[in-house]
Amino acid sequence: MYLEEIDIKNMKAISLTKKAILKTFDRSLFKALLPSYIVLVIVSFFNSSQLWSHLKKIQQDPTNYSFTADYWALTLLGSLVGLIFVVLVFLALDAIEKTNIFNFPKIKDLATKTLKVLMVSIISYIFIVLGLILFVIPGIFLSKRYIYVLNIAVEERLGIFESMKRSKELSKKNGWSTYLSLIFILIPIYAITLPITFAFNPMVNPSATFFPYFLSSIIIGYLCSIPFYSALFYGYNDAKTLALKELEAA
Repeated sequence: MYLEEIDIKNMKAISLTKKAILKTFDRSLFKALLPSYIVLVIVSFFNSSQLWSHLKKIQQDPTNYSFTADYWALTLLGSLVGLIFVVLVFLALDAIEKTNIFNFPKIKDLATKTLKVLMVSIISYIFIVLGLILFVIPGIFLSKRYIYVLNIAVEERLGIFESMKRSKELSKKNGWSTYLSLIFILIPIYAITLPITFAFNPMVNPSATFFPYFLSSIIIGYLCSIPFYSALFYGYNDAKTLALKELEAA
């Protein structure tokens, strides 16, 4: 019986992985995200061009480089751009699944969702890191427990700890299947993209130039983020469906 449950989870994980990877090449998703992605790329270009000199200095003299407030501000801006894209991916996937037209959200609404994603990411990450420090295994269980916090922060508009509690409940339905799917997605992604990233990163390659570095980062960013967050999106929706069925059967 236990082996059958493992086989079912593995099959679900493989099915979810295929679905998420195929979303990378979904024309409707690409079309929905393209205008906003162009805007984010422009912002990223400004951010990366300012950060470039810092990266070169770190490569040239890593022991004596001082991490300035300017460096941290640029790093934070880059992280915020990434989180905004995460919110847009979830909203676009939701619109496509409901056969609606994806409309760019109002700035206030987008800012609110992004702030919620930022805060819940920080708090849950602290718990996960503490768990990893405690002999790794607790961190794995905590990362599975909080696997849906980003989705919940975007869709259900709950607070930080409410999102974490809700994720804990939903992850009991299919958390390990989604977790395994993310591993299936990340392993080949890292195997393919890490050599490319290192080849164009000035901290690793002294002869690297800015434009190849920037172009590779935005292309890899899209190709890596879409399957990862698609797996989270569909895993989250499946968990909600399972929870609703259990509630109706009770």
